[in-house]
Amino acid sequence: MTKWKLDPKIRRAASGGPRMFALLALPFIERYADEAKEIIYKTMHRAGLKKGKLLAKKAKDPDDLTEFERLVVEDFIDRGANTPGYDDPARRWIVRSKNRCSYDQSLSGGCEYNIPQVWKDMGLDAKTIRMLGDLYCVPGDLGVREGFNKNLKFKFTKLAPRGDPYCEWFEEIED
Repeated sequence: MTKWKLDPKIRRAASGGPRMFALLALPFIERYADEAKEIIYKTMHRAGLKKGKLLAKKAKDPDDLTEFERLVVEDFIDRGANTPGYDDPARRWIVRSKNRCSYDQSLSGGCEYNIPQVWKDMGLDAKTIRMLGDLYCVPGDLGVREGFNKNLKFKFTKLAPRGDPYCEWFEEIED
């Protein structure tokens, strides 16, 4: 595999949202196929790790998922995400405890950044939207959690870019 080093300006632009991500990722993937996908996945995961470590520094207890979720929600709101507040009834909690959390976005628009619609508006088909979601959403969200607490296990149970009506995830801290 070729060693790629993404220019910091490109990396910053990629963090600028789903539209910019697609505009940068698609030509790269078209030219370099699976190698590009691997590089993008790793880059997004590293960005998530970095963000998770920053959130961990703010946390009083990195073993408390409710604190993690509160910090993430505050960060999303600060960045202008379409997300309800931590205690807002539109944040549909399935489980909310110190070592296990799950919620869905069925009552709050389906996706905090309206990602599937952004990509649909760009004229992208469902297969491309799914692939981009697996490169944009999955590694970043996984990385944030791993950066916050290495024992935090995470998975999407529903993901809007995969065609689900909304995003939903499950996370827990394993001993």
